[in-house]
Amino acid sequence: MEKEIRLFNDRIEKLEEIIVNTNDVLSSLMEHQISLESHLQELVKSNISKTIAIKGAIKIDFIPIDEIIYCSANLAYTEIISLNNNKVTSTKSINAFEDYLSCYSFYRISKSLLINTKHIHSYNKKNGQILMQNKDLLDVARRRKSEFLSAILPQ
Repeated sequence: MEKEIRLFNDRIEKLEEIIVNTNDVLSSLMEHQISLESHLQELVKSNISKTIAIKGAIKIDFIPIDEIIYCSANLAYTEIISLNNNKVTSTKSINAFEDYLSCYSFYRISKSLLINTKHIHSYNKKNGQILMQNKDLLDVARRRKSEFLSAILPQ
């Protein structure tokens, strides 16, 4: 009887050892999976399209996002002004562009203007106007002024 108990206890110890080893392997696999998921997310972010397709009434223009200076609402249409001062008119609303470009450095300064903050030349605090790189002067809405300043100024 004692021999059977000893054998039983030995088997229990071996099972406990197997469980501990299995837990270690699972833990290592989980850490590896988390690392892979993190790398995958970084890869997906880096592969986000750098060009936007602007659907107009007659044609579709492809503009690099970095070249967009600002978007201006014009009734149900949106005018996109790019670095070379080309104006492309889109049939989409400015809200659609705000949603799409929110992950880039775009900021809505008024009901009708969405700007690329990378193309700001200067900001006049006194009259609340932004001078863009293409020399266009844009007004920041009074109610968005403080929020805009906190968004563009380094903390």
